Amino acid sequence: MPAPTSDRPISPLRQRLIDDMNVRRFSRETQRNYIRDVGRFATFLRRSPDTATADDIRRFQIEQRDLGVPTPTMNSIVSALRFFFTHTIDRPDLARKLIRAVHPRNLPVVLSRDEVARLLGAGPGKLAQTVHLPLMRPAISGAALLVFVDCLKELPATLLLRPLNVETLATYIYQFATRGSFEEGSLAALIIVAIGILPVIRLTRYADLPGKLSNPQP
Repeated sequence: MPAPTSDRPISPLRQRLIDDMNVRRFSRETQRNYIRDVGRFATFLRRSPDTATADDIRRFQIEQRDLGVPTPTMNSIVSALRFFFTHTIDRPDLARKLIRAVHPRNLPVVLSRDEVARLLGAGPGKLAQTVHLPLMRPAISGAALLVFVDCLKELPATLLLRPLNVETLATYIYQFATRGSFEEGSLAALIIVAIGILPVIRLTRYADLPGKLSNPQP
């Protein structure tokens, strides 16, 4: 690719830089930027850049930072100087002294599930059905299982609130216990234990797999 033209005579060092870029088929824009950035370094040195030292590079980058040069511009200059030192004057040791500035990036805006659903046109009812209920389902199921197990073994409230002549497993066991016939009420007690084990196993599975609670399947 032809080198950028100029009416001024080209120094041998600059011509060598241009030739190195042409060999690698750099675009005209890239060549223009590299020549400009190497020229900035030469202006700072007030002498030929091929006489630069590691301390010159350090002072140059400190000055850029103090002048508030934007980070992308500083990194563009680093790329140009690295190419110059590595390929044009064969000083890779100086290229290693150049430090790329960290470019702070803003975190992308992450929409919530509700916002995504509204963005897709979901109304309040659809939002509750497709987003809120699936998220609440594990908690509701766990609460229902706990209530079921508690009601299964509940005795005082059952004795106070049950209709006449209605027995539950808990009251059935209570009648035998008051008479001291524990062996006769053992079957009902085993039934309560057996029925209560299944909800406990279910709850234990949810406790051991927190991912199921945070990422419920719809």
